[in-house]
Amino acid sequence: MTLSNDYYTVSIDNGPEKFTINKQYKVIRKIGSGSYGSVCSALDVQTNEVVAIKKCRHVFDKKLITKRCLREIKVLQHFNGHPRIIDLKALDIVDPQNFNEVYLIQSCCDTTMADIIHSKLELEPVHYQWFMYQLFSGLKYIHSANVLHRDLKPANILVNENCDLRICDFGMARGFARSNAQIESQYMTHYVVTRWYRSPEIMLIDIWSVGCILAELLGRKVLFRGTDYVDQLHKIV
Repeated sequence: MTLSNDYYTVSIDNGPEKFTINKQYKVIRKIGSGSYGSVCSALDVQTNEVVAIKKCRHVFDKKLITKRCLREIKVLQHFNGHPRIIDLKALDIVDPQNFNEVYLIQSCCDTTMADIIHSKLELEPVHYQWFMYQLFSGLKYIHSANVLHRDLKPANILVNENCDLRICDFGMARGFARSNAQIESQYMTHYVVTRWYRSPEIMLIDIWSVGCILAELLGRKVLFRGTDYVDQLHKIV
């Protein structure tokens, strides 16, 4: 998608958060936030479609943030088009010469799995089955491309009113294999070397997360609510 060079700055929900976006979009409201950015819903006046605009802020303040933002963009571009993975409609940096923010334009979903879990909505067995089928379908596609999501949680699973879901937030994603046996330091964290020496638990990280999500969906509470790393381990074992 090609955007014009006409922009405006708006305060989100009359708060301190400001978005500088293309006039093609009219902001509706803020729908989410995190340590690396915020998300608002907006109306695309050209298509009359409601979209989500994710603002990745301070992308050049730290190398870690820069890599996280770039990683998410590359992964979204690679998976664009899969029905169980959030899409990337457009990318905007506003000022190519002097910028520290990146805006991702994506489809807007009605809610998240976290909202469903904390709601009083009564679910039937067919809902759990459909949610898990879709989640595993998206995860199979992600893993088939040798990518680990590494941050699967209810808040990163978007859901529409027809119960279709999409996996989002790939800032923590990593590749876990290559066509040769070179060390994958640019893809994996420092404690992971070549696949020859990698423990099988690394490959199962997303599957464990799905199990925790299912348990939380069924019980309507976090399965292992650890206060720190040691307490988390004690609750698991």
